[in-house]
Amino acid sequence: MSNGLSVKIRGLSLLYDTNEVLRSLDLELGSGEIILITGYSGSGKTSLLRILLGSIPKIFPGVINGYFQPDIEVLNKLTFYLPQEPWFGVASPYVWSEISTVAKIPDINTVGKVLDKFDLSHLINRSTYTLSAGEIQRILIILALLSNKRILLLDEPTSYLDEHNANLFVELVSRLSREMGVGLVIIDHRIDLWSRYVDNIYVLDKGKIEDYSNSSYEKIYRLYIDKIHSLKRDLAGERRDRCLEFRMSGFKYPGSGRLLLRELEGELCYGNIILIKGPSGSGKSTLLKILIERILDKRYRDEVYIKYRNISEGKVKRDIMYIPDNPLLFFTEPTVNEELSGSIDLLKKLGVPENRSSLSIKRLSSGERRRVALLSAVARGGRLLFIDEPTVGLDPYNKYLYLRFIRELASEKNYGFIIASHDPHIELIADEIIRIN
Repeated sequence: MSNGLSVKIRGLSLLYDTNEVLRSLDLELGSGEIILITGYSGSGKTSLLRILLGSIPKIFPGVINGYFQPDIEVLNKLTFYLPQEPWFGVASPYVWSEISTVAKIPDINTVGKVLDKFDLSHLINRSTYTLSAGEIQRILIILALLSNKRILLLDEPTSYLDEHNANLFVELVSRLSREMGVGLVIIDHRIDLWSRYVDNIYVLDKGKIEDYSNSSYEKIYRLYIDKIHSLKRDLAGERRDRCLEFRMSGFKYPGSGRLLLRELEGELCYGNIILIKGPSGSGKSTLLKILIERILDKRYRDEVYIKYRNISEGKVKRDIMYIPDNPLLFFTEPTVNEELSGSIDLLKKLGVPENRSSLSIKRLSSGERRRVALLSAVARGGRLLFIDEPTVGLDPYNKYLYLRFIRELASEKNYGFIIASHDPHIELIADEIIRIN
């Protein structure tokens, strides 16, 4: 089935102040075609989707020039955008009301059947505020497919999904888009995940689009995937003595009969990296938050037992910093320079260009925000860092810099890390893995 819509873009440029983000960009999307666009973090991939959606310049600033067929105003009305930060995509308090409102389905039984098709019927009565980022992503793709739009813009749609659910997601979305004749423009760094399902793979680099197979990025992508795999051998940590031991009996959300995080235990030591690993929605982020609240506010005493070994409780409280999966909630200052207290030399540690230092935090890409958040935590004096999904939005080169940096901080400067993530690359540098089923 084909919906008969094709898109042609010629000579597209985007100017932010004096910064030319896109320059003379050409792109075509055939009727019902699926294309993947990859590239370095901060290269302008999300900005391209925002232009197609119409949020640049209507919501976000920027000057656009170029030729569009169909006209850009028409194109804006035919697109549905699934944002990279999925929590920005929901507005209703419950899953059933979100789908009912957006998809205009008045009957809750029909909503249940829709969710059942995607194996998500168990979420129908859940509050959207208690969903994991991966669960929200899957709800949003349902809304996208029910939107009757002709082109779906998917910005890092698998970023919060574990490997199993990511593969199911990619297969399902690709199949349904073919059946419905809907075009897909996908932004993602997980090239191997999509390669069997897409018609074309492109790289956005230096403001222009080029074919992935003919680009220098293809070699760099493979090189830094290999370098990430070398980190464990090069920078392996050692067992440390100053530790915080914890044991959790179980946890339930208020009003929920589902018991999460049963019989979990571990220890966070200065100098070590702990990875919390599990499927999307298994409670990884919840465990991080509960541990922090137990340590700082003494909540959840019945659920979590804490023991300090060769370290005082006061020292641990002073050293803890928490970077949530939405790093915007971590920042306290408006610009990068102010957030880092003027220590802009830190930016080169994680490959963030120094010219970003004067920018508003909101102007950074998602991957840049995550890197700046880690640097900010270091600049503020945090030494026990709780980080949720730190590598989302990072290309292999910048992911390598990030993982090498935290491994060096742990091994050489005695920082402690507890990280919640499904990213298999973090396993390579972890000293201990807590698996949640």
